[in-house]
Amino acid sequence: MEERALIYSFMGSYLIFGAGSTIILKSMDESDYIHPYFQCATLFLGELTCLAIYYLIKFHKNTQSRKNSYKVLQTNDPDSPRTGAYKKYGLFLFAIPAFFYWIAASLMFLGLILSAASVYQMVRGIISIFVTAYSVLILKVTLFKHQIVGICFLLLGIILVSISSLVWTALSAKYPLIGIILLICGQFFAAGVLLCEEIYLKQLDVEPLQAIGLEGAFGVGFSLIFIPILYFIPCNYENLCSHGSLENGYYAFTELWDTKLLLFWLGSLFSFAIVYFTGISTTKYTNALARSTIDTCKTLFVWIFSMVSEWEEFVILQCVGFLCIVFGTAIYNEILVIPWFGLKQSVEARRNTRNTANRSSSTSKVSSIEKEKKEQSDL
Repeated sequence: MEERALIYSFMGSYLIFGAGSTIILKSMDESDYIHPYFQCATLFLGELTCLAIYYLIKFHKNTQSRKNSYKVLQTNDPDSPRTGAYKKYGLFLFAIPAFFYWIAASLMFLGLILSAASVYQMVRGIISIFVTAYSVLILKVTLFKHQIVGICFLLLGIILVSISSLVWTALSAKYPLIGIILLICGQFFAAGVLLCEEIYLKQLDVEPLQAIGLEGAFGVGFSLIFIPILYFIPCNYENLCSHGSLENGYYAFTELWDTKLLLFWLGSLFSFAIVYFTGISTTKYTNALARSTIDTCKTLFVWIFSMVSEWEEFVILQCVGFLCIVFGTAIYNEILVIPWFGLKQSVEARRNTRNTANRSSSTSKVSSIEKEKKEQSDL
């Protein structure tokens, strides 16, 4: 009973703070706090707190002398050859996804300034398409029929949402076309981050919570380098710039003397920290259905709040696009299995392929352990 309550608390926090982070950021934008790069640094500070949480859990585990008290989402494969760059540079390799995520987050926050908050949430779904493309081109992953159908519905939904935002411009959307382009570009880089994380978690002896914290640490470092550089880049576009510069870190701090903005900033920092921790905990303890359902509810919460706050109005075409996104995501993640057109067989074929790969991996691990025990006994 206690474990179930803990899981529900993770899911609820992920939903509330996930939607809340978008609402808070958009509220800051509507208050003319135009500092997307400083907000990006705030995001990485939130990630960095996951590293503190990781070491607190590790410390608790060590003091209690309890093995496996903290289950990881995914551990490294003992048969994975930690050679070359993985062995030489180790955890410093997380600077690479941190760099790409810094670019992605900056573009997304710029897109949020220029777009409606609900559009920001919905267009971010295009990351699934980019991740799939990277997986096929780089990891040589086989794409099944139901995944292609899911991607088509997802792409159709994003197109409809984009068209609706251009035809019926929301009050909070300053330049929706540029905003959507920036959001799509941001997801292009964000998909590369996910690909790097997938590779590193298999090759490096690192836990997901630790990996997020490391990304946060490197991201904060990049922010300390880039934000001063952006100060010297002149920019006079009112909705994209800060006091004549692409980013003015000094004004970003001084404007926080306003009590409302300070509360917004602290709220965003706290929300980012909670979202990353509860997000990975939700993934660990639940399944794709739960995570997908929560992500859909986050979009609904942001959309409803935006309409109540009169940031935007209800548009039927956007609703149709949203339903297409949900439908496509459900098919792609095998939450919804269509029994026609060979889609059910496609799902079964993918599951069989995955189970075969898992059995092969398990057999390989057992063989590795037995070989290690034999070598120890010989000594």
